[in-house]
Amino acid sequence: MNETPKSNTAGVQKGQTLQLRCEGCNSQGAGIAQVEGHVEVALTRALPGDQVLAQIDHVSPHTKAGVRHAWGHVLAVQTPGPHHVEPFCPKFGSCGGCLWQHMAYKEQLLQKAKFVTEAFAQRGLEGAVVACVPSPVTRAYRNQAKYVVDAKAHPVRLGGYAPRSHTVVDLVDCALVETPITNLINSFKAQFSKHVINDVRHVVVRANALGQTLLTLVVRSESSVSSPVIVALAHQLVNDVAGLAGVVANINSDDGDVIFGDRDIVVYGNATIADEIAGVAVQLSPRAFFQVNRHVAHLAYEAIAGFAATLRYPTVVWDVYAGVGTIAQVVAARVPSVTSVYCVEVRATAVESARAAWKDKDGVQFVAVAADAANALDGSIANPDLVVLNPPRAGCDARVLQQVAARAPAGIAYLSCNPQTLARDLKVLVAGGYHMADTVPYDMMPHTPHVETLVTLRRV
Repeated sequence: MNETPKSNTAGVQKGQTLQLRCEGCNSQGAGIAQVEGHVEVALTRALPGDQVLAQIDHVSPHTKAGVRHAWGHVLAVQTPGPHHVEPFCPKFGSCGGCLWQHMAYKEQLLQKAKFVTEAFAQRGLEGAVVACVPSPVTRAYRNQAKYVVDAKAHPVRLGGYAPRSHTVVDLVDCALVETPITNLINSFKAQFSKHVINDVRHVVVRANALGQTLLTLVVRSESSVSSPVIVALAHQLVNDVAGLAGVVANINSDDGDVIFGDRDIVVYGNATIADEIAGVAVQLSPRAFFQVNRHVAHLAYEAIAGFAATLRYPTVVWDVYAGVGTIAQVVAARVPSVTSVYCVEVRATAVESARAAWKDKDGVQFVAVAADAANALDGSIANPDLVVLNPPRAGCDARVLQQVAARAPAGIAYLSCNPQTLARDLKVLVAGGYHMADTVPYDMMPHTPHVETLVTLRRV
């Protein structure tokens, strides 16, 4: 049985209920409350300024700088803070996807800029962080959606796992995905429910700027790809859904948490889908990286091209962690002095897509290498005038930072999805002879704590 609510005390224990005031948010989206300055409690669904009744779920046995960390959940918001709004989705709280749907959008932007400022301060980095650039659209902005398949449920469920569980919450009507994705996934669910296809583990849908879609079925075995049921399902969907470019099967027999396996097999139609961003055409395979919010990606890529144009006639561009090479294409299209582009991306399928997009372009020498970035930046490559870094959440390999700084490009544009690893890497680049010119956060994923940050650096 829970304890009677207590006033703040340093002796916080698991199962205890406390009356707390939320003072801020952490980078995972949880509200933060302090208990007499000795314990910091992270509270799911609490917003800054809330007075809440909370239950403690876990207390860390360790202290850091004299502070112990604890985690809990809100039992009741006794006095709401000033930032509450009505959530627009009936699944809010159950799916765990939009942690901040109940937070006013202006406050979301303020919190995201604060995350970047705090990460920089922890590393002793100087330089102002400007206001977070809002997304032009805050709903129906996701151009890719991934659904867990629960074929045993009646009716079948397509969605995501509820927080801290393996219960699938149906999300076929998610308000954040682009409308063509919603239309396709509802048609898929209707057809899928008529058959028993236990081999399908995940469904992934891409939509392009024209509203066309590409459907990927992640299955356990290659033998199921040619099964009459899956082939018939693919044919039916292509006939029923306008703009469905193709159906692809991805083979993943591993029971781990990674969605995709290493092989794609076309079931029907096309293996890729054409898309466009900032006026540049790209070809996207099922596993190719592409920013989920095309509207904000457009703004960020244009900003990188604008920065490149301020350098003194840049001719050689490196795009490291390049994905399908979209940023390099935008820079080359906007900056007439660029004559050579070198892209490095570890995924071979993305490199193939990049090459396909560039094959008809004249006037710019283009090289794309499928390799780990740390092993691909050798002395045979021409020294860059501009280096674009767009790594995954783990940030750049330390060897990449060393190699880039050693080549002394006039400018570096670092686009990051993780303020902590960004700050870590910037510290290295600043020590290597660079000055942080501008830091601009972008709201790539409204209603989540995710923040994308573009930092431009110039050689000192």
